Amino acid sequence: HTPGAPLKARDYAKVAEQVAEYGRLTPQQLAKRLKTLEKQMYQHAKNLEFEQAAAIRDQIRALQLT
Repeated sequence: HTPGAPLKARDYAKVAEQVAEYGRLTPQQLAKRLKTLEKQMYQHAKNLEFEQAAAIRDQIRALQLT
């Protein structure tokens, strides 16, 4: 994904696939995965990689709704 470029359908498809995978995790595994994703999101934001941070934010939100 190119910085500054809009997210593409395949990026969203990847997130949807990951969310389906997370549905099979135990609550403890899910909590650990959310923490890891949050760290990645903050690191991307710190590096001014806002598109990547936003994609992870969307993934976190989807996971929190499962």
